[in-house]
Amino acid sequence: MKEEIKQRIELLKNGQVPQDYKKTKVGIIPINWEIKNLGKIGKFKKGKGVSKNNITLNGLPAVMYGDIYVKYNIKFDKVDYKISEEDSKNSTEVYNGDLLFTCSGETALEIGKCVCYVGNKVIYIGGDIIALTPKDYNSLFLSYQQNSYSYIKKKARLGQGNSVVHIYEKFLSSINLSLPPLKEQQKIADILTTQDKLIELKQKLIEEKEKQKKYLIQNLLTGKIRLKGFNDKWEKVKLGDILKEFNEKTTILNQYEVISSTSKGLFYQKDYFNKEVVSINNIGYKILKINQLVFSPQNLYLGNINFNSKFKIGMVSPSYKVFEIKNCNKIFISYIIKIPRMLYEYELASKQGASIVRRNLDINLFYLIKINLPPLEEQNKIAEVLSKADEEIELLKRDLEQEKDKKKALMQLLLTGIVRV
Repeated sequence: MKEEIKQRIELLKNGQVPQDYKKTKVGIIPINWEIKNLGKIGKFKKGKGVSKNNITLNGLPAVMYGDIYVKYNIKFDKVDYKISEEDSKNSTEVYNGDLLFTCSGETALEIGKCVCYVGNKVIYIGGDIIALTPKDYNSLFLSYQQNSYSYIKKKARLGQGNSVVHIYEKFLSSINLSLPPLKEQQKIADILTTQDKLIELKQKLIEEKEKQKKYLIQNLLTGKIRLKGFNDKWEKVKLGDILKEFNEKTTILNQYEVISSTSKGLFYQKDYFNKEVVSINNIGYKILKINQLVFSPQNLYLGNINFNSKFKIGMVSPSYKVFEIKNCNKIFISYIIKIPRMLYEYELASKQGASIVRRNLDINLFYLIKINLPPLEEQNKIAEVLSKADEEIELLKRDLEQEKDKKKALMQLLLTGIVRV
């Protein structure tokens, strides 16, 4: 970052006005930016006449307010629904460059979500959507601005209601905007659009890599595809032949770090909480070591079965099941147990008992599940291939998060005028 920008940020932090800036009711902004209410930059119109009851297979394109929450961010050009020409006569038309705002949400921070329509066809909007047609302003710039955190908070403060929060046209109209000249609006929108395209490309690359990994799992772990140089017969074994429950415990509070889990995997409690969320009692906590499998019973049917590779040693709640793996590649076994078919077979095995086990792992039934096991050398090679696929995806995800953080920084700097283009 240039020294000039650093100095400007420092002055703004201290409430001082840098050269070529001015103090306004919305804060300190560049001297050639103007302040206008949202209602002064265009004309509002209320959506109507589009609901689930009048959706058709053929007709004219239409949008419901739930689409804005679930499907669209910043801009969109295509819609999924259609209404008849007759119903369109009682609806509201939207054109290229119009901004769409949601009128309600479950929380205050959700209301007034804004997206810009950039398609060429006329579309129709349903209730709980307010549209704005800007005049002589860049619609994409306005959409980015409305999706910045400072404007989300402004709209949240104007919300009405409790269980369902609403925002009305008169409140949207009153929101003060800081607006650069049109050419600067366009340039800012171009920069942020380029960053969005980069994020989108990285997301698609991750999706493709995950599809490739799924293909590898489905074929390598079942023996449908064999790696070069391997053709020995696989052996069918019971999980009880290769897994042994590990029940070493501790009653010492600070002996090891406490580990918890979500459907996404394991984490140290200390990394997410200010203090350890643990209460040692006379039952004790199970010790968890590297090269062991751990099952979280709360998420068993979500496939939350984790290979404990990044934790050297720790302790987990007694409700977790911990296993040692005998005479097999630990990573290979962790992958094969994650196959949905494995969980399906476990459910079938559970039905043979008194009831279906959903929240507690029945060890005896679990041990009866059979898997096809290749020779150890082939296990090692398959584990290596899948681990590399996982590592590649993880690196791409980190890169994606960095690009998302970069976008947040760009929005903060450009939409406030801290950095000029």
